[in-house]
Amino acid sequence: NVSPTQFGAFLRPGVMLTPTSLLYGRVGTSIVNVRYSTQTTALKTLSENNSTVFQIPITMKANKNVTRAAFQVGTGLEQAINDKLTIRLDYLYSYYGSMKVYPSQSVSADLFSLTANGTQSVSLYDQSIMLGLAYHFNV
Repeated sequence: NVSPTQFGAFLRPGVMLTPTSLLYGRVGTSIVNVRYSTQTTALKTLSENNSTVFQIPITMKANKNVTRAAFQVGTGLEQAINDKLTIRLDYLYSYYGSMKVYPSQSVSADLFSLTANGTQSVSLYDQSIMLGLAYHFNV
């Protein structure tokens, strides 16, 4: 789960298609908060004299928040409505890198004790289409 609020900087080089239309690329970075959760399910078998007495399903969860820097690339088109207003459409691909997730939890009861440990690598990315309206100030 990626935070909807991001702070960053980007470059937007482009080429004028017409006197009122700009086609541009976009490259930059942003800082974002990522929240993730994992779930591990295990089956604990209790046996006596090499025969199964019963099995217990156990679910373990891990939750964590991390702050990541994202690499962003994209493209867009900006069209002037008048000398002060422009409308633009952007496509943006954001890559947050890969993360190693370590779900780890212990469950104990009167009859048994179970510890689950594991590692999972997760690649985080996002794709966005944005529509914007910009007001240009004349200085």
